[in-house]
Amino acid sequence: MGELRKDYFLERWVVIEPARAKRPSDFEKIDEDIKEGLCYFCPGNEHLTPPSIYTLVLENNIFIKKQDSEEERVKNWTVRVFPNKYPIMSLEPNAEHTNYPTESEPAYGYHYVVVPTPNHDEKFITFSKERWVTFIEVLRDITQFLYGNKVKGVGYVSIFINNGRAAGASIKHPHAQIVTTQNIPPIISNEIMAYKNHPSFEKCVHCSIIRVETGGPRHIFSTKHFMTIAPWASVNPYEFWVYPIRHETKFSEINADRIDDLAIMLKVMFGALGSVLGNIPFNMIFHISPEKKTTKLLHWHIEVYPRLTTYAGLELGSGIYVNPVPPEQACSVLAVSARKEYAKLHGVE
Repeated sequence: MGELRKDYFLERWVVIEPARAKRPSDFEKIDEDIKEGLCYFCPGNEHLTPPSIYTLVLENNIFIKKQDSEEERVKNWTVRVFPNKYPIMSLEPNAEHTNYPTESEPAYGYHYVVVPTPNHDEKFITFSKERWVTFIEVLRDITQFLYGNKVKGVGYVSIFINNGRAAGASIKHPHAQIVTTQNIPPIISNEIMAYKNHPSFEKCVHCSIIRVETGGPRHIFSTKHFMTIAPWASVNPYEFWVYPIRHETKFSEINADRIDDLAIMLKVMFGALGSVLGNIPFNMIFHISPEKKTTKLLHWHIEVYPRLTTYAGLELGSGIYVNPVPPEQACSVLAVSARKEYAKLHGVE
């Protein structure tokens, strides 16, 4: 019989169905079906995208920050950030936004693409630690810029990766996206409200999660500053969350020491994920604080959702998800692989 589990504090329910439990090898391998052709994100094709707002170039072993002009694009880059050519949000006012029958407002905001590597065939599961370091530094810098006092209309900064067609990607080249909204999204708002609505938790619900899961059957791996768990009510098979161990609210203020440690964690965890499941589709979501909107800031963290199952009628009709892999099982498999990845990173086979 399946077990119905409620999320730590959100009104979200998951059926953990052991009768449907699968080993990693039992999942059908999803072929990468993104059509190949001219890649807008590859070196030499910079003119096919809007001018970059931030380009990282390695010169004499030092990273230099540059940006494109309308007339000239920066070459020989390591990381490139530019406005999405087909943005979800727009900085242009919507003159037709009047007289809607329900509450509505213009989809105003910034939408950037972050390309963390010039190499088209590189994969997140094989990123080096150094690649992760530069990637995280750029994400932090753009977050600082968008939450800065001179940037208006930014209520929340969403950072996410869609990897693979099943996860929503339309381009194979590794990339992330950053989208801003004027208001705080419901999921983030619900997490912040949980601080007030769940008196059984400590002051920070995420600190409570860390305390409860440390050393338990869902604790996958820890570094000096970060901890990874398979959440109690995992919606997706082999889902994992990465937390700063100490209470940290502003991703925009992450320092070099913690960036280095987070890079180790992501190198280890994505290496483990690839070792266990291969180059599968996944979504990687940053849950960060809406720094301009509230004094009740969120313990920031990262959630990774492997896309091995398909949402169907029950999920869409009831909001109840079915996960065929208990998080405890996922943890035991990923933990073994993570330890091996960590040993390889430090030259121990």
